[in-house]
Amino acid sequence: MSDQDKPEGEVTQSKDNPPNTGPSLADLQAQLVQLAADNKTLKSQYAGLQGQFSRQKGETETAQTQLASVSGSYENQLAELQNQLKTVQDELKTTSDAYALSRTELEAKQARDNARTLVKTFATDKKVEGLVELFDNGLMPGVESMDEAALTKFLETFSSHIDKFQKDAVKEVRDGTTPTPPAPSGSAAKTLDSLKAELQEALRSGGFHSERYKQVYAEYEKALTPAQQETA
Repeated sequence: MSDQDKPEGEVTQSKDNPPNTGPSLADLQAQLVQLAADNKTLKSQYAGLQGQFSRQKGETETAQTQLASVSGSYENQLAELQNQLKTVQDELKTTSDAYALSRTELEAKQARDNARTLVKTFATDKKVEGLVELFDNGLMPGVESMDEAALTKFLETFSSHIDKFQKDAVKEVRDGTTPTPPAPSGSAAKTLDSLKAELQEALRSGGFHSERYKQVYAEYEKALTPAQQETA
């Protein structure tokens, strides 16, 4: 079809002038309106997020403050409980020590009472006077720890010594004098009475089997006259 045959008003596209295929002005204006609306929505959402963040930050700070307060309170309570625990432990130790001491004292008293009963029974059976009094005056140290057999053997030896002292005393009264043996070189003379006193002191301080008692008893035997030794 020639240009003359085309309807009037129809635009003829030439090869040098291609048709415009981009968005129209109306489309651009619509997009701009949409972008403005989207921007407004984003601003609104951002403002909401900021508000939420502020609230959460405030809540977090409040929680941290409460936690610090609770932690401080807990530490104070823990310190108080530890102090109370130490006080209770100290009281328990004091009570335990007192109980142990009381138990030891009770056991010692029971042992002494048992020993005294055995001493009294022996003195009654053997008709030995003064044994109980000697025990009560502390002249039999260590007998509380002896069993019945050991204590009986001790009392037999002890009573023989007492019997010897009594015979010596009777002999002295009968003779009316107490001969004094020659004193060892370099030492003072000792009478039988002074040796008896030393024996009692050695017995009280160290016991029947102590070296001091044996030493003084040997001196006592040497101090006896031949006649006293025969009757001893």
